[in-house]
Amino acid sequence: MKQSAISSNVFLLFILLISTSALVSGIGVLSASIISAFQVLVTFAYLIIYAVRKESVEYSTVFLVLLSFLTIIVNQAPYMISGTMMIIIITSVRHDEDLDIQYVLRYSAVALSILFSGILVLGYFNILPNHDISIWRIDHLVYRRALGFTHPNSTTLSWCGISMTWMLTKVKYERLKFMILLLLTLGLYHFTYSRTSTYVIIAITATSFIYGDKIFRPVSRHVRYMSALIPVILLIVSIAVLFLPYNSRIDALLSGRIALYQQYYQSSGFSLLRDSELENSMFDNGYLQSILAKGILFAGELMAIYIVIPLWVKKNPSRISILTFSALCLIGFTETALQHFDILIPVVLGIYDSVFLPNQVNESRAISRYSRDGQTSRL
Repeated sequence: MKQSAISSNVFLLFILLISTSALVSGIGVLSASIISAFQVLVTFAYLIIYAVRKESVEYSTVFLVLLSFLTIIVNQAPYMISGTMMIIIITSVRHDEDLDIQYVLRYSAVALSILFSGILVLGYFNILPNHDISIWRIDHLVYRRALGFTHPNSTTLSWCGISMTWMLTKVKYERLKFMILLLLTLGLYHFTYSRTSTYVIIAITATSFIYGDKIFRPVSRHVRYMSALIPVILLIVSIAVLFLPYNSRIDALLSGRIALYQQYYQSSGFSLLRDSELENSMFDNGYLQSILAKGILFAGELMAIYIVIPLWVKKNPSRISILTFSALCLIGFTETALQHFDILIPVVLGIYDSVFLPNQVNESRAISRYSRDGQTSRL
């Protein structure tokens, strides 16, 4: 019990530091480079604490971390350490049997909701700098409020991480929780008009509302395997966009991004390593950003990490965890969200969480009694 409390509180502090720094980055108080450096230090500090507490680090973690460093060295790009951080988070959550994931999700959701609400209030009354924008969308002008953040999309992306944390947290009244999340999301959309993230959250909350408590039941093995293909399929679709005939209507729906991406490809093409000319270019697609700007090597590492997330579990994950994982992959299609740790960490926690259902609890108790009688059993 003591080990579980220590492990859970350490990880809770870790997720709060990472997510709070993401919120600070979102409101533009500190530069992205300072925030990134802080997140790297926090992640490696957590790894050291994890190793000291466990008195060892799994060989798989060491091997994968060293392998990811090769990508950094070959590309001469320190920022690609984000892949290493993702590996550390995934492997530590998977191997830490003392981690109470529901405890971490619950308290981080409450704390981050309070911080996020505070930013929205300060932004609404223009106490924080105003970054509201007006854009032309298809055939009309849309006024979008940022509510304290540097861009309306940043506001909604921050809400994505918090709302997904709540989705993965088990409460007594599940349908009420999902209804509240749905209404809050619609309310936020009224100000930001951020489409993709909002549509994805609405789809998940509506589906979860229908399922109720059953949303925490495990998926089948086939569904788990299929979910691992989602990032690969979206990468293929993203690449296909570069070669499809130009369609002005579809391009308008995507705010002119298709023409821009095709221009990027025609000027630079695909390369094994990073493209210094495209690294700071504007992308709204995380898959194309990874392969065009950061190179095939890094894109391959990123895809391998995302494929492994749902496959490297000891038990089939819950329906809601697969939904949030799929949501993150989908959001990455129209936002550079694939390496947003404030969204990734709760998704990983959800995938590796084992939420006992009533019948599973009874089964677990029966097994415990059987074990106490001098027999051995495996879950």
